[in-house]
Amino acid sequence: MVNKLKYAVWIIGMILTQLGFSQGDHPSSQRISTFGANQVINCTSDSALIGVQIDNWIEGFQYVWSDGSTDSTTLVKPSQTQIYSVTISHSGLNLLLEKSISVAVEHSPIVAHETEISVDKFTCPGEEITIESTFNGGHAPFSFVWDNGDNNSTTTVSPSSNETFFVTITDQCGSEAESQVRVVFEPRDPLSFSDISIDFTCPDEEVTLRPDLGKVKGGVGYGYRFAFGDWKNENMPITTTPAEDKVIPFEVTDACGIDVLKKEIRFVKNEIELPKCDDELVCKGSEVSVTSQTDGLYFWNEGVMHTNFTTTVEKPTTYELSFLDQCGDMHGIEKKVSIKEINSNFDYQVYQFDESVVLNSPTINQTDKITWLLNGIEISNERNPELDLPAGVEHEVELIVEDEEGCTSRTQRIIVLRDGMDIPTAFSPNGDGLNDYFSVRFEEEMKYFDIKIFDRWGQLIYHSNDQYFRWMGVGENQSQTLASFAFILKATTVSEKQIEKRGVISAFSFE
Repeated sequence: MVNKLKYAVWIIGMILTQLGFSQGDHPSSQRISTFGANQVINCTSDSALIGVQIDNWIEGFQYVWSDGSTDSTTLVKPSQTQIYSVTISHSGLNLLLEKSISVAVEHSPIVAHETEISVDKFTCPGEEITIESTFNGGHAPFSFVWDNGDNNSTTTVSPSSNETFFVTITDQCGSEAESQVRVVFEPRDPLSFSDISIDFTCPDEEVTLRPDLGKVKGGVGYGYRFAFGDWKNENMPITTTPAEDKVIPFEVTDACGIDVLKKEIRFVKNEIELPKCDDELVCKGSEVSVTSQTDGLYFWNEGVMHTNFTTTVEKPTTYELSFLDQCGDMHGIEKKVSIKEINSNFDYQVYQFDESVVLNSPTINQTDKITWLLNGIEISNERNPELDLPAGVEHEVELIVEDEEGCTSRTQRIIVLRDGMDIPTAFSPNGDGLNDYFSVRFEEEMKYFDIKIFDRWGQLIYHSNDQYFRWMGVGENQSQTLASFAFILKATTVSEKQIEKRGVISAFSFE
């Protein structure tokens, strides 16, 4: 704008000269000055007007500029700051003068900036993105040269990782600057997915396999993909038949296919829960339900399959049952039935001289019920009753033990009560070593003992106070033997039992 004003001043001066006013008409002496100095231009500016101004100009002035111009003014457009000199001369005035004018060239520099472009984790590496440099300054129009050869202000690139791109920017003045555009990928979470376990029960039932991609984490891009072996069939489920520990490999990747995980589907067979047959403890002769229609078990008996079988148990028995599971397989299941053991095995103590018996029940529970029978007649419910029994007679004693559940056990014993001594009725004193003497055996020691033996006429022929006596059948004052004898025995046991016996004993032969 300043240059245009100065140019306008020069035009006005030329008009005034044409009207009769010229440099020299002024009566004063000449004053020489310059104009247009210190102008600032650039490559987009018009040419700058510089020149010489002479007050009181007169004809005869000559001008020689450093660029060769010979007029008082000149238009210049330097490419860089330059000083122009002009030599002013007038022969008539004997004048030779040099002036200089500086014209500054100041281009606005291109200031290029480093730019960082963030690529989010939903954009696949290698995917095309458009980048653009940022700068200021310079003088349009601009030209661009990217390191990929593109000449546009923007360029399309396909980085697969962090990368820096360069562009050289040139304005119309020839100024250059290099701009950097750095493409940075946002950190992504690693791809993660767990192996898959599939439970199954029956091996002949087909299953369709499709990994649940909703459980995949991390990766790049939107969504995930899977394949069973061939990626041409990605995201296609497969059908297979499960088996114990069977493994199906597969791969999972993200939408961009950057990370690939090798995973597997493993089949785990469920154990079929079989019905439980609780072992039973029952009374002998009890009725037991071996199977029922609600337990799903079968019992084969004599070629017939029973779903509801009841029987009477007399002894411990193990029943082999069958169960058909949901897969059609048959399983064997045992049901054990035991007989409840109730101890009725009793003992007894015989007191011969008292002609009594003490019955001793076995060790049983306090809640068990006891019943004693003598010769089929109930006589007591005590644990250890005492019975008075006549000697020499067989007695049947029976014990019945019944527990709180009603199970019973019976034990019978035959008891013969003896009188506590053994008195033979005959002997044969012939010296053959068999029954050669007469003696009496006792089951208890005697505190007092006395025996007298008489012949058939009542004569005392033997007497002893030794319970272990042996009489050979010969009278003390007789030489002959007798055929039969009478005896009287009196004794007292150490337990103070009084004994008195009378009887006859015979001799079968004598020599």
